[in-house]
Amino acid sequence: MMRRAAAALGAACVCAALVTAGEPWKLSLDANLTMTLNTYSNNWAGSEKGSLSWATNWLGIAEKQMGKSFNTKNTLKLAFGQTKVQDEETDHWSAPQKSTDQIEFESVLKMTLNTWVDPFIGVRVTSQFLDGRDPGLAHYGNPVEVMESFGGRRDLVKKDALTWDLRLAGAARQHVDRIWDDLNTSDGGIEMVTELNAVVRKDVVKFTSTLKLYEALMRAGSDTLPDWWRHPDINWENKLTISVTRYIMISYYAQLLYDREIDANPTFRQALALGLSYSAKRPKDEAKKEGE
Repeated sequence: MMRRAAAALGAACVCAALVTAGEPWKLSLDANLTMTLNTYSNNWAGSEKGSLSWATNWLGIAEKQMGKSFNTKNTLKLAFGQTKVQDEETDHWSAPQKSTDQIEFESVLKMTLNTWVDPFIGVRVTSQFLDGRDPGLAHYGNPVEVMESFGGRRDLVKKDALTWDLRLAGAARQHVDRIWDDLNTSDGGIEMVTELNAVVRKDVVKFTSTLKLYEALMRAGSDTLPDWWRHPDINWENKLTISVTRYIMISYYAQLLYDREIDANPTFRQALALGLSYSAKRPKDEAKKEGE
């Protein structure tokens, strides 16, 4: 017991030393809020329905170069939105229906060896704010999926206005559902993640494309399950943002999802929005002063 405690304390000291050493943190935050309102009076024949919808998206990134050998990057994505529909006969509004819901946190620690491939370890946690599958219950932060990975990472393109990286790793995944225990799963396989970021005209136009592929090779209790779990899981997200003014933006979001255990066909989601936006980055001069 004493040895384990000493080892844990030593590991904590090493992590603390790595985090405090090296260059200052590079911080960035992008947030937006969109709202849409359509209303109709009930004195005109027709089947039109009014609607009220809103959505907010947050993206925070904290990156730090810890000496010459290690780099850590932490990314937090938050999104939530609701829609209400107006009844054309009674003018009553329905209860709010969830239109988007996402919690995703990813932390990647890589070794910067300046070789063809840099080793890395990472962990990603995904969930949602509200699980409304059971009408009689409201579970928050459910279900939860945890992905641990270890492999290699390479920068395919690395410029000021364009970055493109590729990660390939062995991975272990756990899915925890607090409503239905039979949906709790654990498997292991191979994951590929590639991300493209492009910026045009000094942050006026931003484009991000992230493709995640996961192929399970083993799974707990697979002897009693259909072979659907062997199909690869695909998550391809694309987002284009255009800043009209400093606080007004137009965005287009498109996502392709495929999970054979949920459905035999892929699902496609898209959203076009005009709303308020906020973007902040730590100034370079301030980061240099902190590092001195």
